[in-house]
Amino acid sequence: MIPDAPSIIGRGFNPVAYSKALHASERKALGARFGPLGKCPDVEEEKLEAYAIVTAMGPTYSWFQLEELKSLAVSFGLTRAEAENGISEMVAGTLSTLFESGMSADEVMDLIPVKPLGEEEAAVRLMYRSKLEPLYKKLKN
Repeated sequence: MIPDAPSIIGRGFNPVAYSKALHASERKALGARFGPLGKCPDVEEEKLEAYAIVTAMGPTYSWFQLEELKSLAVSFGLTRAEAENGISEMVAGTLSTLFESGMSADEVMDLIPVKPLGEEEAAVRLMYRSKLEPLYKKLKN
């Protein structure tokens, strides 16, 4: 299993690779035990390292950014509750637009003409690749 931190509130995404020797009823019983953690999909074992990089470590890639947005929102006059609600709704809508709109990523990213961090996008993408690709290779070896 590749657990992630949101499991602490029952909202985790925890991919599980069961042994082929495990009977279906045993998988089902284990799955029921994992239920309180959140979603626990049955995945191929060779994909666990990819899930570790993307889903288990994934929250660390955005938490500090979202916390900074909240801090800025409060400094701009929103209450903490208003900032947290606005950011929560923005993130949910962002994900839905990117993954469920039927639009390409380029089309989605073109929906908002003002991109305050646009000049930094290439550096952020490079940061992801330069840190995560070597880590993935290390986990696979």
